[in-house]
Amino acid sequence: MSSDTVVDLMFTDPLAVDGHISLPDTDNLKTNNLPSGNVNVRIGIKQVQMEQDTAKTITLDQNGSTNHLIDYNRVGSPLIEIITNPEIHSPVIAVAVVRKIRHLLRSVDACTGDMENGDLRADVNVSVRPRNTPSSSPLGSRTEIKNLNSFKSIHDAVTSEYHRQVRLLSSNQKVESETRAWCIGGTSTTLLRKKDGEIDYRYMPDPDLHPVIISPSLIQTLRDSLPESPDDSVKRIISDFGITVKDARILLTIDDGERLEFISETCNHVKSLLDTISHDEKEIGRTVTNWTLHELGGLATPFEELHITPNELAEVVVFLLGKKITGRSAKSVVQQISLSTPSPPCPSSSDSTFSDNTTPIDRNSDGRDGLVVKILNDQNMWIKEMSDEEYTTLARSIITSHPEEVARIKQKGQVGKIMFFVGLMVKNESEGRVDARRAKQVFEREITAL
Repeated sequence: MSSDTVVDLMFTDPLAVDGHISLPDTDNLKTNNLPSGNVNVRIGIKQVQMEQDTAKTITLDQNGSTNHLIDYNRVGSPLIEIITNPEIHSPVIAVAVVRKIRHLLRSVDACTGDMENGDLRADVNVSVRPRNTPSSSPLGSRTEIKNLNSFKSIHDAVTSEYHRQVRLLSSNQKVESETRAWCIGGTSTTLLRKKDGEIDYRYMPDPDLHPVIISPSLIQTLRDSLPESPDDSVKRIISDFGITVKDARILLTIDDGERLEFISETCNHVKSLLDTISHDEKEIGRTVTNWTLHELGGLATPFEELHITPNELAEVVVFLLGKKITGRSAKSVVQQISLSTPSPPCPSSSDSTFSDNTTPIDRNSDGRDGLVVKILNDQNMWIKEMSDEEYTTLARSIITSHPEEVARIKQKGQVGKIMFFVGLMVKNESEGRVDARRAKQVFEREITAL
């Protein structure tokens, strides 16, 4: 069999061809090498093929002599190579493509995606051509950078190699077709070996391997059993919880989905306790997400080691949205429960709704008379409703300090300024007890009486 035939077999019998990776607006790409308008980058996948590792060459320089060793530990290990089309035009897009492929592979449980341990690696081909060159023009000579094992390495290696090739061409030198390496912390790629063409890969058939035949029914079964795609998951999370794209992507990628499940369970419990007619479901979703991501996430403790349950956070959110406690009190309760030392569960407790190991406390059937309520009671954190006298005293003090705004309301009819005064009252009352609607009524009464 001729060498040309061997190479041809490698490219005519791949596992899959003509796919693509989409990087929609939700990927939040930031680069000057993107088309104007809405960002929706589509990178073609030329093919997906299965290969075998053969051996790894190790070069040792000792006592003035060079020894070349061959490590056969990986011989026969299969690997899947995903080859993209030459449509990536910036280091940012290169990183985004690898990140998306990693996310997709992890979402279908194809691999762990641990790049540092070799579960996923990237070989990047780099070539340059003059700016404003038609896309149909041939690409320049390319170099291949092998075995990049982090997103930062991909970005830095591509950037460095781009500048190296530009310098060569600017000084009328030729870019050689080479295989190059990148060292973490390095400033430039280094030469591994020269290559003249595809034949340097030395593809060869294995007579002991039979053809792999995949039936259409198996393909359909696998297609039907695939989980929701990451992009669809992001859209669903945004729709369900009313949160930002950034927060949705964070939820999808951290803590193996545990935090997302925590938020979903918390939201469901909040809805069961609140009158959802007066509280928008997206407001609930945003509030719960904010507390889970930012307040719990800011405790510098692994999420799985926090001792707060979805039911307990739901109670805090219910009291917060119902203006029964202040944000400061809510934060204190969440911190105390989350960072508490767990105790064995109470043997006599029959409430299976709570699965935490916090100090045993009597809870009523709906779970609202538990640890959260105990802390609020013991530490006297409930908001004490302001009396009419307190509203009046605070309003008169604010009115006296802002005569110009009062004049605009009295003389020019700028009634919208009333809300300016309401904002000041909310700001000046440090315990967060001001009800904006009641404050507005008091200001209207006091200013009218002037």
